[in-house]
Amino acid sequence: MVGAIQAAVPVNEVESTLKADAAQVGKPKRRQTVEESIPRTIKMKEKSPFRVWLTIGVITLLAVIGGLFMMFRDGTPSGVVSPSISASASRADFPATNAIDGDPETIWSSGQDPIQWIMLDLGAPKTVSAIRLHISQFPDGQTVHHIWVGADVSQMTQVHEFRGDTSDPQILEFIPPEPLENVRFIKIMTTQSPSWVAWREIEVVSE
Repeated sequence: MVGAIQAAVPVNEVESTLKADAAQVGKPKRRQTVEESIPRTIKMKEKSPFRVWLTIGVITLLAVIGGLFMMFRDGTPSGVVSPSISASASRADFPATNAIDGDPETIWSSGQDPIQWIMLDLGAPKTVSAIRLHISQFPDGQTVHHIWVGADVSQMTQVHEFRGDTSDPQILEFIPPEPLENVRFIKIMTTQSPSWVAWREIEVVSE
């Protein structure tokens, strides 16, 4: 032919090309799944509520931990005193620690008639606003209880006396006109009772 020279193409290559084209004709296209058709941005939005709640949960947990740290950084919640304790006498099955374990169903019993005492050591001077005594007594009758306080066991002052008929499980409460300052030791001395001297619980409240 004039003006053009065409390179001969091998017959076998032509046949291979025609067969490949024919194979594609009528072959259905692969359809996208629902998951593949959803844009990535939408998928991320679907996960966002979980992330929001997770963030809120973490913040709440940190706030609670921070609050507990502030509450217990001095060893006890604010306003509540956790003392150590001693007594003039104690039965083996009713130790003095029962009077400060927070459970009025457990008792301290001296196992003795008056005069008996129980003394709390607050660990450091406190300002005391109330003292509550949960009675353990049988039989009912006339009792006399004295409350002594001080910064040192050798220099204590009587601040109150309970005198009258008492019964189990009555609660005697002493609230001073003004909070008692510089109090580390509190002694409850019983000088009269128809029963062995005992207490269910002794509570000390400080400001």
